[in-house]
Amino acid sequence: MFGLERADARSVSRVEDFLREQTGEAVVLDPVHLATGLLGNAVAALARARAITLGPLICVRRSEHEPQKSPEVRVALERFGSLFVHECVHVWQYRRDGAMTFLRHYMKAYFSGIWIAGSIRRAGRQSAYLAIPAEIEAFRLEQVWQQGAEVIARREAARGVEPEVRT
Repeated sequence: MFGLERADARSVSRVEDFLREQTGEAVVLDPVHLATGLLGNAVAALARARAITLGPLICVRRSEHEPQKSPEVRVALERFGSLFVHECVHVWQYRRDGAMTFLRHYMKAYFSGIWIAGSIRRAGRQSAYLAIPAEIEAFRLEQVWQQGAEVIARREAARGVEPEVRT
């Protein structure tokens, strides 16, 4: 009913390896929990986000505009693709910086961005969100992940191999 589950170890391990490779830092994510039912939908909707990370908990919002993966698919990378990578970056940031420090820096950057934008309207909030250093880092790493997935898919297609899911 609430859709609370632990993310599969293989997906978490793949993202940990990717983050270590990209950052050169020690990265420990496990355990990562996913809230995909009522809880995840409510928390993400309240935040007006596709997903929101609170420590090791990733709350995912259902959207009628996105293709729905079957909840029977238990591989997080198959269900959520690069969104899972983006949110795992936040799990790592929470652990790396400590929850209170992470939240203080995140909220300070967000509200400073709104102040600079001079507006709490949607455009001002979006501008502030995109200027948060934690989001810049998460979007950059998500983009690197996506580019790697595209390269792998092209390589495997050229060889006639069924591509491994890395969306």
